[in-house]
Parts: sequence; C-alpha cells; structure tokens
Amino acid sequence: MRGWSLELGKYWLLSILAGAQLPAYGSTTSIATRSLENQEAARLMEDAVVYAYPLVLMELTKELMTSVAHPTKGRAPINEFAHVRQLPDNAMSDIVSPNVDTLYSLAWLDLRQEPIILSVPDTNNRYYLMPIMDAWTNVFATIGKRTTGTKTGAYAIVGPGWAGDLPLDTEAIQAPTNTVWIVGRTQCDGAADTPAVNEIQDGFGLTKLSAWLAGGRPGRGNWPSSMVSLPDVPPVEALARMDAPAFLERLAKAIRANPPAASDATIVRRLEPLGIVVGHDFDPTALDADKWAAIEKGRQQGLASIDRAALSASGSENNGWVISYLLGSYGSRYLERAVAARMGLGASVAADTFYPYTEVDSHGVPLTGERAYVIHFTPGQTPPVYAFWSLTLYDSSHFFAPNRLSRYALGGRDALAYNADGSLDIYIASEVPPGTPESNWLPAPKANFNLILRAYWPSEAILEGRWLPPVVRPLL
Repeated sequence: MRGWSLELGKYWLLSILAGAQLPAYGSTTSIATRSLENQEAARLMEDAVVYAYPLVLMELTKELMTSVAHPTKGRAPINEFAHVRQLPDNAMSDIVSPNVDTLYSLAWLDLRQEPIILSVPDTNNRYYLMPIMDAWTNVFATIGKRTTGTKTGAYAIVGPGWAGDLPLDTEAIQAPTNTVWIVGRTQCDGAADTPAVNEIQDGFGLTKLSAWLAGGRPGRGNWPSSMVSLPDVPPVEALARMDAPAFLERLAKAIRANPPAASDATIVRRLEPLGIVVGHDFDPTALDADKWAAIEKGRQQGLASIDRAALSASGSENNGWVISYLLGSYGSRYLERAVAARMGLGASVAADTFYPYTEVDSHGVPLTGERAYVIHFTPGQTPPVYAFWSLTLYDSSHFFAPNRLSRYALGGRDALAYNADGSLDIYIASEVPPGTPESNWLPAPKANFNLILRAYWPSEAILEGRWLPPVVRPLL
C-alpha cells in the first residue's frame, strides 16, 4: 500500500442497551428527487463531496487494508490486528509522514453482528494509545496510558442498536457506527527496543463477544476471510478517480451501513435531490440525464475546495507552524474534517497527540537543504509533555530522506547536547554545520523538506495555546 493516512474467570453479566434512535432521514418508501437547475446540482454535489469525503475515503482504505487472507505489515482481515513490527526507514513508502516514535497496531472492526472485545496487556508503564474512530473519522474513545492507564484491560466495543449482556469485568464503549478503525501506537525507543514492543503488541487482542463468553481468546479462526482482489491504488487517488455516479453510489452504500449523526440531518436532507437518502441504494436513472455534466463539475469543485483549504492552511500566527487543536472531533466542521482526512487519515485528538507542521522558515521561505537552520528552545521551553516529543524531517513527498546517520528525527529521548544556560538548539542542514554538535544535527536533503513536531500526551500549556514551537531560523 502506497501513501495512505483478556481474561475473565466467572462471568458476571451487565445488561446494556446500546444505540439511540436514528433520525428519520427522507422518505422510507421512495427516493424523492426533484428537478434541479444545473447550478444547484453542481453546488449540491460540491457539498456532498466535502461532507462525505472522509466516509468514502474510510471505506476505500478499509477495503484495501483488509484485502488479505492473513495479517501482514499494515494489513489484516476484518476484526484482526495488523502489527507493524519494525520502525520505518527511508525505504518506507506505505504511509506518508510515518513516525519513528511508535510501532503501529491497526484494526478495522465490523460491529454489525455483535460487540468485539478489545483486550490490552500490562505495558509496564510504557506509553501507548489506541484511538478508536468511527466511519466518519471522529475519535469517540481512546484506550491508553493517558485515559485508562497501562494495566491489563478488556473493553467491549458495541455497535449502534445492539442490545444484550456484557461481562461485568469489561468496560463498554459505545460506537456511533458499525465500522470502526483502531489506530494503535506503542512507544518504541529505537531498534533495540522493538522486541519488547513486539511482545506488548502480541498481547493486544480482538475477540467476538460470543467467543469470549465461551472462553475463547484472541487469535485466528474467529472471522470469515475478507480477502478480495483489489488494485494497489492509494485510497486518496482511487477516490479522486471516481466519477460523480460512482461517488454517489459509494456514498449511498456507506451511509446505509453507517448512518450519519443526528446533528447532520440538515445537510443529509439537502442532498436528497441528488438521490442520496439514508437506507436506500443510489439510482442514477432518478436524475435527469442532462444534469450529469453539472453534477460532475460539482464533484470536481468539491475536490478542488478540499485541496485549496489544505494548501491555504496558514501558520503565520503560530511562529510559522500550522497547528490544529481540533483534530479527531469535528462536529459540523465538514470542510475541516475533509481536509484532515485528505492530509492524513486517522488523526488523533489533540489531547493525545499534538502535531505542528511547517515547511517554511521564520521569513516564510520554503525550507531547503541548500540552507542550514536552527530551532532554539529557550531554557525550560522544550515541548511540555507528559509522555515524550520528537521533531521529524520529511522530503517533499513526505517520506524520510536518506542520510549517512539513518537519522530521521530528534527529540527528548535522545542524548542531546544542551547549552550552558539550559537552552537547546537543533540544527537542520544537509551537512553538520561547523562548530555544532553532531548529536543535535537533523540531516536534511538538498531539496525542499518539511518538519513535524510530535508532542505525545501534551500538557495544558500546549492545548491552551500558551506554548508554541519556536521558529525555524536560517543560519547566516
């Protein structure tokens, strides 16, 4: 894939009735389309693309990541973990902007039949997080050191509308949709630390409730194979290639399986003239044939508006860094949600991970290896976090740049040389700047590059905007 984004003894049962009534969207017997003017048809389609881009992208990503018969790196059948067992290097081309701080444990869940029990081991105080995302990319729960601690645990992830009994020793997590994505990450302090992390990964498990109650344990054989033959096309690219009928058909299918939130009722009703009605298949013949050119124009305008919003994100008020404090929970901010999905599907909430990004220096000039730079942290002003932080460099394609040290990031866990006054300088250049410690050198390619500062479990000073990353200053 290129570029994408428990143990219980005696059972005591807890009764749970999950899921609220869904709002009644549209007609229950027929799709009520009406005659559309071309301009209105284009505008509605543009709105449909912006609104549903994350949902359709999640469906495409799920299909690609689960189209295997057995777990592999980054892929696994439905309801199974795919563990990434090694830290990435410059050969990595599966995931854009990968990190060298954690090892991933990824899983797509299908909750239509019954709840799935997520079991986690004791991580011996090691930091980990498991954001749990609905089909619309909203993070509705997070398991991990910040929220649930590092001891063993069992969490019953329950789909909407399910009613039944859960083991008392499990904690219920209500999912808004039947499709769920777990994007787990476990702290890894370098290649020598990977065996210890792999052991923790092996302790993560997913088990059907029925198998759990029968004494089953996580492992192979619980799930039907989700293996299908799919072209190895990045989901973002596959979505961009869809014409308007294909997109609308995908959307109708996706919202049948994962209905919108009640708060989306207004926009969902607005899309009914396009033939999008919750619970119904899409019928392209219900729309006037002479409107398809306008609808296709609206599709293109929708994609263009997402790309424009992504490109226009400005960090000028944040020392040149692009910062979002609202990732992972979007409400009715549909364009922001679409941009987040377009730039990096699977974003966590800021309380778990804070990711300032920049590709410009203190003068607004694009970063390039033709120059050397320094990031200066004044005494006591390295990123204030409860876990750890890192600064990672990527080339213009958002992958690691090869260098003689195979060094792609620096951070608080590294043996950095602090200045006499307690301040810290990190130097960014294609070669070590004269008179600077190599321990503080982050190698850059000769061409353009960008930076991501990752703060894991950020403090209130970060979340409240009282701490900002320093500027990237060119060296004279």
